[in-house]
Amino acid sequence: DGQDVIGFHGTPNVKSIGTAASHGCVRMLNRDVKAMFRLVKVGTTVKVVNE
Repeated sequence: DGQDVIGFHGTPNVKSIGTAASHGCVRMLNRDVKAMFRLVKVGTTVKVVNE
């Protein structure tokens, strides 16, 4: 719902990255999601900031 949980996922719509087009998810390039999955353990606390 974008209130208590934020999802990180890839998208085939590259033009939508960086725009408000979901309910709180962070949309990334599919290759970047794969790289992040290899580097970050499930359950890791992540702080999302708007800079």
